[in-house]
Amino acid sequence: MTVNSQRFCGVHAATVCPMKPDFSIDEAALACHVASVAKTSGVEGLLINGHAGENFVLTREELRRVVAVVRSVVPADCWITAGVNAESSLEAARLAADAEAGGADALLVFPPNSWGLQHDAEMVLLHHRQVMDATTLPIMLYQAPVGAGL
Repeated sequence: MTVNSQRFCGVHAATVCPMKPDFSIDEAALACHVASVAKTSGVEGLLINGHAGENFVLTREELRRVVAVVRSVVPADCWITAGVNAESSLEAARLAADAEAGGADALLVFPPNSWGLQHDAEMVLLHHRQVMDATTLPIMLYQAPVGAGL
């Protein structure tokens, strides 16, 4: 897939995912938040379902819902990058396909947390190949240093 690299220029803001006291998504607050951020002068796109967006605690259905809510309230020209974070390569592929179906424009693929213990190059390639085979969206890779959090 050829992507206009200009789409990756400018400010792309990482957004939060507001939660209710019962830990469900506060969809009204999410819609208000992302609409406000998207209309901020200079913001070209949003990163949703990233770390700040609670991607590691949301269910697959909730991740899909976040994409749908965001796509429904931001301008059509606002570039949406959806985070994909899963320990399983097959689940990461499913999340990637869901994000594309929901209207995301690109993906940010997080490394599985287990890679902090040990991984090899073939494992990394296989994981990302699974994601690439599940979508036509451009993919960015998130690199978390192994020593982060120590």
